Amino acid sequence: MLPLPNRSELPGLYNWRNGIMSDPSKIEAIQSWPEPRNVAELRSFLGLCSHNCRFVKSFADKVQSLNQLLKQGTPFKWTEECQTSWETLKRCLTSTPVLSYPCPEEDLILDNDASNVGLGAVLLQTQDGVECVIGYYSRTLNKAERNYCATRKEFLAVVSSVKHFYHFLYGRHFVIRTDHSAMQWLVSFKDVQGQLTRWLQNLQQYDFTIVHRAENHPEEESSRLATLTPQFELSNGDNIVPDTIKKLQAKGADIGSILKWLNEDTSRPEWPIVAPCSEVTKTLWAQWDSLCIHGGCVCRVWENTSSSAFHYQLLVPRDMRKEILMELHGTQTTGHFGINETIQRLKQRFYWPRCQTDVKTWIKECDACLSRKGPRNKQKAPLQLYTVGAPMERIAIGIMSPLPVSKN
Repeated sequence: MLPLPNRSELPGLYNWRNGIMSDPSKIEAIQSWPEPRNVAELRSFLGLCSHNCRFVKSFADKVQSLNQLLKQGTPFKWTEECQTSWETLKRCLTSTPVLSYPCPEEDLILDNDASNVGLGAVLLQTQDGVECVIGYYSRTLNKAERNYCATRKEFLAVVSSVKHFYHFLYGRHFVIRTDHSAMQWLVSFKDVQGQLTRWLQNLQQYDFTIVHRAENHPEEESSRLATLTPQFELSNGDNIVPDTIKKLQAKGADIGSILKWLNEDTSRPEWPIVAPCSEVTKTLWAQWDSLCIHGGCVCRVWENTSSSAFHYQLLVPRDMRKEILMELHGTQTTGHFGINETIQRLKQRFYWPRCQTDVKTWIKECDACLSRKGPRNKQKAPLQLYTVGAPMERIAIGIMSPLPVSKN
């Protein structure tokens, strides 16, 4: 039997026994490439770089400013930002790492991240106690994807990277590691529609576990979760604050049980435990996958399908519902809006079972609305059809009198 060679050559790549690396001739060509003077030269350089993009982390973000020059109708103007991207890209490509081969005995780790311009992923595996890079993936976001909320962008990064590394991930267990905490419940979220439904269906063919990794910059995490941050304080400020809400939630029989179960264990309680509880508690228990504790308060995660944003809806205790309805409808800032507008305002921040029915009842009984808008009941009886057996069986006659007399 002939021994395996230490190295085999593929187009643009070197396969070593311990991993894959770029072809040194390609690296030398990138290192000696002169500064582009027009679109054609820049396109040639980026084409050479894209062949080695698997070796560069967040490649799409690094070439973002250079790609802008390739757009039709954009004048070729080499700015300081382009120069910085050019130098960064050359430095990264001329110092590319050796990509390791995956070991079948160990789980793979898929690190995902998304920004305002692109998304990327790193496929890793712990070998001999060290996390080794298997491959990099990145791409830029199109115009529509840049309008996504932070959570949807992170979800898109997961779906795209899993599809890219399909040949590594399909048929084996792997770990998805993300700095976006909402991803932990999103894959088990049952009340989804449209695009999210299709993404979840694509992920169901894989065996994976989602874990949260700490973000290096906490301020970035807080800015990304801006669409998931509730505004609990209302116009009067002093009456409704998180501390008051926490106490009322813990004290109330409906939400107090939910809060206790979430603190004890994140798994859904068995039905025999929930059966003696109130109808509100049972309704919330049925939505268990969308419940969480945020800021010390029990919240429900809700997707606004019109804006593709996710919100933390505060679960409102029974004692606070009247005050919430008053603030959302009857103050000077809310202006006694109609039913649909008030429901939309409420859904952005609060939730309780049958809340829409309560909003409709509240507005129909609002004294200010009744005095200004008047009753909406119809004053005339609707026309009715009478069933008859034969023509001329029933005759209707209209009598008009007196009629004016003409000169003739």
